[in-house]
Amino acid sequence: MQKYAKCQWTDEMGKSLYECVKKNNGFNTHWCFDEALETLCPKDTGTAAQDLPQTLAQEKSEPVAPQPSAESLPPATIEREKTMLKYRDCKWTDEMGKFTYECVKRNNGFGVHWCHDEAIQTMCPKPDKG
Repeated sequence: MQKYAKCQWTDEMGKSLYECVKKNNGFNTHWCFDEALETLCPKDTGTAAQDLPQTLAQEKSEPVAPQPSAESLPPATIEREKTMLKYRDCKWTDEMGKFTYECVKRNNGFGVHWCHDEAIQTMCPKPDKG
């Protein structure tokens, strides 16, 4: 991603990120961010975007693992991950996407995970303690 370091974040990139995260029900924010840069920034020689169709085909063929419970996570799992796992049943909404889009825009394209997590923690029903 360093080859895009001089690329200025645009509204078009934010909208692309928003649509991608929305399509993925709030997940894959890093992938969506990278895709926005690879698709909408000026290209340097040799981009990872050329490998995108192969990557997408591979991801579609991989089985989806069942989601773990917070209790079944390895001991090294950080508390932030355990906290966010509690929100796994919360459906992604347009309001969350707009929140994330505005947050990422304010941060000039950075803080995608923080913006995503903040949208969920702000707009989803509070999980039961436990």
